[in-house]
Amino acid sequence: MKPFSFAIQATVALIAPLLFILGGELLGTGPLLERLQYVPLNWLYMAAPQLLVVLVGASLPSWRRFVGWPLLLLTLVLVGFTAWVHGFVPANESGLAWVFYLPLALAVVVTYMVVKFIWYDFHRDVHISDGG
Repeated sequence: MKPFSFAIQATVALIAPLLFILGGELLGTGPLLERLQYVPLNWLYMAAPQLLVVLVGASLPSWRRFVGWPLLLLTLVLVGFTAWVHGFVPANESGLAWVFYLPLALAVVVTYMVVKFIWYDFHRDVHISDGG
């Protein structure tokens, strides 16, 4: 993966949580300035999985080719989790529901990486055994 495309993927993946937070705060009730003070901490929590993947890709250039799909999956997990919290979780319990976001995101990334490396090893072994 070219460094420029990695930078674009990383930027989009880290901006997506911010857009969700700002959208929620703009649609919320109460004084806007009071609600905006929590945006940095909320962003850090919601973007933590993406930030971890981006840091791995930035520090290990050989892994950059593996981070595109996890970043997309994590963004989809964030979209789905946000929809679940807003659609099905009672308002007075929504804060507690977010406790499950980080373990879910971690499980998605670990599952993807395990499947990816098993698939990669399988195809590498098949390619080697075929004489190629």
